[in-house]
Amino acid sequence: NEPISIWVGYAMGVFAPGCTDEKDARQALHHALVSHGKGIKAFRAANKPGEIGVVFDIWQRHPAADKPEDRAVADRDEDDGFRFFLDPVLTGDYSERIRSRLTERGTMPVIREGDLATINAPIDYLGLNVYSRVVVSAEHYNPKWWVADEKHPGGNFLDNGMEYYPKAVYDAVFMAKQQYGWKGPIYITENGAADGPNVVDPLDDQERITYVAGFLEWIGKAIEDGADVRGYYLWSLMDNYEWAAGYSQKFGIVHLDTETMERTPKASARWYSEVIKRRGL
Repeated sequence: NEPISIWVGYAMGVFAPGCTDEKDARQALHHALVSHGKGIKAFRAANKPGEIGVVFDIWQRHPAADKPEDRAVADRDEDDGFRFFLDPVLTGDYSERIRSRLTERGTMPVIREGDLATINAPIDYLGLNVYSRVVVSAEHYNPKWWVADEKHPGGNFLDNGMEYYPKAVYDAVFMAKQQYGWKGPIYITENGAADGPNVVDPLDDQERITYVAGFLEWIGKAIEDGADVRGYYLWSLMDNYEWAAGYSQKFGIVHLDTETMERTPKASARWYSEVIKRRGL
């Protein structure tokens, strides 16, 4: 699940262990992918019932303007954010674009014989964590892709700073299908919105309801258009402790009082319960 977290911890220094060594980070990521492949092999060898797959964090990049420098930033960020993982898992190799750039930077990981075949082990399903898109530009570049600071014309931004762009989930599903030829089941393994810093009543989270409803609508459109989306996992049940943000980002549909640990369902919990009962919006 989310091997990009290794990059955030080893190259960006945001997550533990707080390192900023890109070369070590690339090697750690490669080893994580090899471990994934070996895990699949062990699972198959055990001959137990069940399915096994992988989950990637997908934040597709949109250039702020249709110009080469912005498109280059979008390509680079997608390579770092998710194509570094999708390429070897689904195609059996890192792309030439990734190999060329990392070789030039001296950060291409050491690849042992058999590594890529191991990474390319067949999976039963593909999990996609999708929250939004990111609009990028060469002029206003921010390596923290989860902060949508390039507020392009027409952008609809939540109080927490993230763009509300529910079509992102449709785009992610069809990227996997069309660009990688994925024909198997897809699960949306994470999606949700955190409360912003200006929330007045944390129990009346209408913005979260709008956000989740929009994504569910686009998942429905993806299914109508032929995508085999089998499930949706809302993040999260309760207000959670984020690794680098503590309790400042509250994703839950159940409010957590961090002083008393009392848990109180929010408006979104009651709404989502009805969605589940109806099996639809």
